[in-house]
Amino acid sequence: MKARKIAKLGRQRAKGEREPNGRLSRAVKAELDARSPNEVKRLRDAALLGMRDPLWGTEIGRLFLGNRIDARHYEAGKRWANLVESWRRDQGLAALAPRSGLAALPIGARGPDRSQDPTAAARSRRLADALSDARDALDAAGFLESRIVRDCCEQNAPVVGLSEIRRLRDGLDALAEHWRISSA
Repeated sequence: MKARKIAKLGRQRAKGEREPNGRLSRAVKAELDARSPNEVKRLRDAALLGMRDPLWGTEIGRLFLGNRIDARHYEAGKRWANLVESWRRDQGLAALAPRSGLAALPIGARGPDRSQDPTAAARSRRLADALSDARDALDAAGFLESRIVRDCCEQNAPVVGLSEIRRLRDGLDALAEHWRISSA
C-alpha cells in the first residue's frame, strides 16, 4: 500500500503537479527557482562592472534574471530600447540618462542636415517609420502599458508590484507580436 502511494507521488512530481498537501511539487519549484538570488546579484554586479552584457544591469535585465518576465518579453524590451536609442542618435539627441527623463536638444537647435546625403535621409525615414509602427503597436496595448514599457526600457525605471509587472508583460507582448518574436 505504501509503495503505491510513493509511486503515485513520484508520477505526480514528474508531471509537475501538486503534492497531496497542495504545495507545488519540488520538481516544479526547482524549475521556477532556477536562479538563486545570489546568482542574480552576481550577474547584475558583473554587468555593472562591465564584465558581462550591460543589459543584465538594466531594469528589464533584472526582471528577466528574476524570472518576472520571460525571454520573449526580454527580447522585445531590448529591441524597443535599441530602436529608441538608434532613433535618438540619428536625430542628434543626447542619450537617455536613467533618471533625467528625455534629454532633448537645446531650444532652437536642429538635428543633422540630411539634404545632401540621400542614403542618410532614407535611413532616417526607415528608422522613424519603424519607431512609429512599434509605438502604434505599443499604444494599442493601452496607455498604462505603453507608459510602463517606455519608462522601464528607455529610462531604466523600476517596475514595482504585480499590476505593473502584468502591464509591462502586456505591453511587451504587443511589441513581441508586432515584431513576430517567438517564445522558442
